[in-house]
Amino acid sequence: MAVQMACLMEAASEKPGNVTPTRAFDDLEYTSFLLSSSILGNIFLRQAANPVGTIIFEAVRESQRATGTNAHLGVVLLLAPLAHAFCKLGSLNQKTLSLTLNSLSKKDAELTYRAIRLANPGGLGKAPKQDVRKKPDVTLQEAMGLAADRDWIAHEYARGFPITLDFGAPEIKENIGAGLPIREAVAQTFLGIMSRYPDSLIARKNDPEMARQASHEAGRILKLGGMFSPRGRKAIYEFDQTLRIGSNILNPGTTADLTAAALFVYFMKHGYGALKARKG
Repeated sequence: MAVQMACLMEAASEKPGNVTPTRAFDDLEYTSFLLSSSILGNIFLRQAANPVGTIIFEAVRESQRATGTNAHLGVVLLLAPLAHAFCKLGSLNQKTLSLTLNSLSKKDAELTYRAIRLANPGGLGKAPKQDVRKKPDVTLQEAMGLAADRDWIAHEYARGFPITLDFGAPEIKENIGAGLPIREAVAQTFLGIMSRYPDSLIARKNDPEMARQASHEAGRILKLGGMFSPRGRKAIYEFDQTLRIGSNILNPGTTADLTAAALFVYFMKHGYGALKARKG
């Protein structure tokens, strides 16, 4: 259930520059995320005890087959080792996750590469070593390590998921504890992640400087209060408009993926009480 709810709540939140219940891209809309979320919940329920590469490939294949999109590729890449650590080792913490990451194999890398090729994400580019278009000859963690300086998802694998475990999940808890409804807490957390970690999808589709500028703006909005203040909410709306220029080339998709991973960890640690409707 945690996989499904993390995907649903991330998609349902009005995060600037992303597909939301009220905003779509030309080739992707909110209903695609709803369908994919449902599928991923079932896939992870059946596959979480299997090797990480198998989870990733099966989840991406089934989601792609049903939606015709790569709506949750980054989310799947992040959730697979997290879910596997809990399923195989009975808990989700730095120790169990490290055991999972250290056990990743060349076969996991091969299946993950196949899944990425199947999803065919935008802005993929060509890597100087272990390019995704070729069969890898290193483990999945080693392959991720080669990309850790230019992609936050790879960075998570290589460094033990510090963004998800040490910042994202605690930030969601803090924002909910401060009184924000969960969808607003998710949007606030999204801004927090983006302000600290310039979005690597924006960097790939444009350049690192553009990602840094967007990150700086997210930080400025947080100083205005973000979801906690009228000025912050107005600034979020204006930021959203800016990020939608052109063909959504400024879509902060990696930040959205990291936010979903943080939600998963939050639900695994704290349950689903935040989803209850508030009285009054």
